[in-house]
Amino acid sequence: LQRLPAAGTAFEADDFAGAQRLARNDARDMEATKPSGGLEESQKYVSLFVGYHVEGRADYMLGDYAAAEHAERASMEARKRTPIEAVADRRDVGELSTWLAMAIARQGRTAEAAQVIAPVVTFQRELAAKNHGDYWQTVEFAAALYAQALNDPQHGSPLLREAAAKIDALPAAMRELHDVRLWRGLISAAQRG
Repeated sequence: LQRLPAAGTAFEADDFAGAQRLARNDARDMEATKPSGGLEESQKYVSLFVGYHVEGRADYMLGDYAAAEHAERASMEARKRTPIEAVADRRDVGELSTWLAMAIARQGRTAEAAQVIAPVVTFQRELAAKNHGDYWQTVEFAAALYAQALNDPQHGSPLLREAAAKIDALPAAMRELHDVRLWRGLISAAQRG
């Protein structure tokens, strides 16, 4: 648990190889633990959810899409071992599904990726209709639109324009956050082809 923040910090510093290595080692060690009781078991799965997700995002950014898919699926399985009924829980699952769909799409399995991301985009549209100032939901929505654009060439350009507009509409202070810049970069690169 004490090492997990180092993996996240490496990712935020664009040290994707370091984040990948640290998260992979942390997940391996966490998998080997034997929790004794509910709290320890819950903490194990929350940590695996976070660790595998850092690994999956780093794998994706390094272009290892099969490894990214594997890590995001492991993160999803760990996340299912904790409550997933609240809106915040569903948003966590949506974020994992976004990265999973991206990894699947990059491997050429666009029909499968479309099935993964479609419910996330629907959920994010529903949230956006009720959103009164949660700017991070806007980022999550833009990410889901980007993932959908990867597997829908017929509607890719409008989806990317919509995603870019959401990122561009964020408050200036948010636009400099690492993850916002990351999404802006991914969306811009896709728009350029």
